[in-house]
Amino acid sequence: MIEAKMTSNKAISVEAKVWRKIEHEAVMENLVPALALRLKDNVGRDIDLVVISLDEFAERFNGTE
Repeated sequence: MIEAKMTSNKAISVEAKVWRKIEHEAVMENLVPALALRLKDNVGRDIDLVVISLDEFAERFNGTE
């Protein structure tokens, strides 16, 4: 489950309660919680990021490449 948040600014903040809501909804649907972020760099280009928990990251990328 991916929730998206975007801004035309150079920075974006995410409150813990927002993450907990995403996490709760994902768990209820047996999905991986993730947050897609879009922000701008100094020349106005998009920077697209995806946030997942450290536990999820470790589970998926455990150094077995």
